[in-house]
Amino acid sequence: MVILGLLFFRASPTVNLMRRYPEVESFSDYRLFMRSRIAELREGGRTYRDMADAAGFASKGFLKHVADGERHLSIQAAPRVAAALELGPRETRVFVNLVRLVRETSDEARLEAWRGVMREHKSASARLQRDQFEAYTRWYPFVLRELAGMPGFRENYSWLARRLRPKISQSMARAGMRLLERVGLLERDAAGELRQATVSLETGPIVKSLAVRTYHRAMLELASKALEQLPKQERNVTSLMLPMTRDEYDEVTAKVRAFRKELLTWWEQRRAEAVEPDDQADEAADQEVFQMMVTVVPCTQPVKS
Repeated sequence: MVILGLLFFRASPTVNLMRRYPEVESFSDYRLFMRSRIAELREGGRTYRDMADAAGFASKGFLKHVADGERHLSIQAAPRVAAALELGPRETRVFVNLVRLVRETSDEARLEAWRGVMREHKSASARLQRDQFEAYTRWYPFVLRELAGMPGFRENYSWLARRLRPKISQSMARAGMRLLERVGLLERDAAGELRQATVSLETGPIVKSLAVRTYHRAMLELASKALEQLPKQERNVTSLMLPMTRDEYDEVTAKVRAFRKELLTWWEQRRAEAVEPDDQADEAADQEVFQMMVTVVPCTQPVKS
């Protein structure tokens, strides 16, 4: 049994020149770092047996199996492996947090681990990664970005704070706008005015998945508040309860993707047609930013006899 709901409401790697291989902070996947570091140590004469003994593992190939994705590394064993890989204190902290990023069972703990990774290095690329991730952890930066593309936009933090629903503080509005500039989602034109820019926010697959889940969670919390705070005519929440097979579920999600694409195409065409200044002014008079979410989640699970 699944529930399908429609929510519609407002709303470069760091490299040490003394080393041939990238350092640990260049990675978002601890296994990829292990492959790189093991290759470096083996070129220096270390064997798999040497590294396994240093980490306290009986199997000489254990570290290779972990690096190749054939075995798992526990959080408890991570410091021992870091020592076997001859990492310093700062590198060890980064490595352990990268392991936590995979092995922790809650997104809250994974968030703590990722921020621990980011605290350990201050390079420009690391700051960009941190800012890109943080853009997903709050609901309002992307709303501010959409406001920046609407007629009548004002780069005034008091106005922006009052424009959002629910309202935010001026300091939050200022921080959100500066964050959008740092990650390249907003840029200044020749006249110094802010405008929307299109960039791809890139992180490793593990971190990207965590960031997207964090963003969706923030949006779901916003939807929950909308049910309580907005009158019925200003928000639309509908749902269906359907018993489905896995094949039917796959077909439903394919239809959702097609609908999303169709809706986006319609919206872009409508915006392209509103080219006359008077048309834009008329639309801006009652234009708001809306967040739309479609969810298809299971409400039952198999039970063993």
